[in-house]
Parts: sequence; C-alpha cells; structure tokens
Amino acid sequence: MNYIRKDLESTVQIFLDKHGGSMAPRDFLRVVSDVSDSISEPLTEGERNFLLENTDLSEADLSPEGRLKSDLIVLDAQAKSLDLVEKSAYTTAEVARIVGRDEANVRRAKAKGDYFALARSEGKQSLFPKWQFTSEGVVPGLRELIPAFPRFYHPLAIETVMTQSNEDYLGGRSPADWLITGGALEAVLELVSHLEFE
Repeated sequence: MNYIRKDLESTVQIFLDKHGGSMAPRDFLRVVSDVSDSISEPLTEGERNFLLENTDLSEADLSPEGRLKSDLIVLDAQAKSLDLVEKSAYTTAEVARIVGRDEANVRRAKAKGDYFALARSEGKQSLFPKWQFTSEGVVPGLRELIPAFPRFYHPLAIETVMTQSNEDYLGGRSPADWLITGGALEAVLELVSHLEFE
C-alpha cells in the first residue's frame, strides 16, 4: 500500500467516525472505487500522455489512487452542494403551510410543474427551493420556466439565476422578483435561453 492510499484511508476513517459509520475505511474506499470505475472510463495512453505533457498532473495524480482521491474530492463537493440545497428548501409539509393547502394539493401542483421541486431518491420527501415562495406569493410561470433551463443545470445555479438582479434583461431586477410583480415570462425565458452558451 503506498503513502497516498494510506493517507486516504486515515482521512476516510476520521470522517466515518464523525458520521457514525461502521464500515472499515478500506471497504469504503473499495465501494467508492467501484462507483468511480463505473462512471469514469480509464484513460487511453494518448490521453495520459497529453495530460502529463500539457498539465501540471503527475503520474501519481493519474494512478488509481490519485484518481480515487480526485473522485473523493468531487463526492465531497457534491455532498456539500446537496447540503446547501437542502438547507435552502422547504419540505412538502412546510410548503402546504405556506400556501395554505393540503399536502396532496402541493404534490399535485408539483406534478403539474407549478412548483419547482428537487429530484430526490424514491421514498424521500420532496424539497422545494425557498426562492420560489415570497411574501407576495409563489413565483408564477415555473411550469414553462424550469424546463427551459439547460438539462443538467444544478439547483443552486438555478437559484442564483432566479435571485440575482439582471440589468440586461430585467432592468436590474431578479427573475423571481420580476415575475412575482407581473413582469413578462418571455423576458425571463429569453435570459434562460442564453445560459447554455455560458
């Protein structure tokens, strides 16, 4: 076992202990490695040579252990991103209280696209980003707007677009504010149509 792998196992053990995990670090790393192998193809010799000649990556970075370490960094970033999304969202029950409707009605409205809900694993309660609910009501036009975002646009990126002021299209207002105060949906759709080119 080389130094990188040993160091990685020590780090994993710290976090497994922190989260009450009973899995051995080596077993956890095998699971992550299997997941990593299933989603990333091995580098061809040409790709490997190109990376070594044209970047600051080393042989150690491109080794299975180095790639595993990179995958763990990505997984960590994804977990932190999911935590941020979950902290800035309401549950179905909370939305029902906010809009004064039954939870079943909230689920039906979500199914029709009237509310933006995050894709979740089966059996987990839906999460609704908070930006779509304001003191003036629910941001209108979501049924047409959300599908207009680029396919793999992250929920945090959608939140940023919807809550940041925009001089070019909306006279300095955010899309959420623009829509909630009666602004034309077409202006926001135009803004969103340009996101694919960024």
